[in-house]
Amino acid sequence: DSLHLEIVHMKTMDLAANRKVEFPASVTEALKVVQMQCEKMSTNSLSIPQELSQITDYVDENIFGHPRFNKQKKLSSIQQMQLIQALIDYFSTDIDFSILCSVFMLVFLNKGRQ
Repeated sequence: DSLHLEIVHMKTMDLAANRKVEFPASVTEALKVVQMQCEKMSTNSLSIPQELSQITDYVDENIFGHPRFNKQKKLSSIQQMQLIQALIDYFSTDIDFSILCSVFMLVFLNKGRQ
């Protein structure tokens, strides 16, 4: 329950913050939010599918620009390249490998199912 409340709080606070940051810097900020959630989940093994669903919705909206219930226009070719560069930069950092793996799984969790 506390993780669920943290995610709701994260979505409220960070969505507003991400809207103030221009693309692709907003992608980097969103990845940091996902990282923080992965770190919290690694210490609390009671995470449930609903919480994972909320995080993947956050990823879809803030990293890939595809909110589930709202059609946005497709990323331009330049934005797609900027997104790829932001992902490469993030996953090339010296963050704990297990956390990077968790972030990677959450970022790309639903991409294979679409």
